[in-house]
Amino acid sequence: MACYLYYVEDAPVISDALFDEMSKELMAKWDSIQHWHKDLICLDDLRAGTGYALHYPERVKGAARRLRIQFDPKLRKQLDAISKRHGVEPSVGHGIWTYQLWKGSNE
Repeated sequence: MACYLYYVEDAPVISDALFDEMSKELMAKWDSIQHWHKDLICLDDLRAGTGYALHYPERVKGAARRLRIQFDPKLRKQLDAISKRHGVEPSVGHGIWTYQLWKGSNE
């Protein structure tokens, strides 16, 4: 999720130093890691400290957006205003819908 928010949404949630540390940890434990998205990560990308070329599954995109909505007060305020204008009760569940409206109005 941190890669997606950094590279796609331009909304970093962790420092570069923490990302680098996490990449090193993943490389060190690579053979023992079992995760359904492991095949989407390339060891060369980890060595380079990048997630730019990753294919992000919809479940990762949705979870990252929900995380951003919950912890970004400015974005939360904007999404609440959009929800109100459209007659939708603001909630994290509706957050993805309002997030899409917000993205469209800011591109």
